[in-house]
Amino acid sequence: MKIKSLGYSTKEAFKNLWRNQMMSVASITSVGATLIILGIIYILIINVNNMAESVKVEFDTVVVYLSDGLTPEQIQNTGAEITAFSGVKAVKFISKNQALED
Repeated sequence: MKIKSLGYSTKEAFKNLWRNQMMSVASITSVGATLIILGIIYILIINVNNMAESVKVEFDTVVVYLSDGLTPEQIQNTGAEITAFSGVKAVKFISKNQALED
């Protein structure tokens, strides 16, 4: 495309925009409204996905607190009972001191 024809096309575009002002405003408004609606829908989808992911991470973990003074054998037995439940992937014991550090 030559520079002359680019200049001519630009001039004609502005001339026609001026001649058909109402149609130009209507088309620009409809395109703008469509883009705004799609943007809002996209933002809602992203937020719902992020909330679902955070809820999934939050509810994938169950924390169990044990009483003070249990023997290591009792703690292991409790861990074995929890592991026996269906759907349990892993059991991790964290001592009171280690939890305080974390």
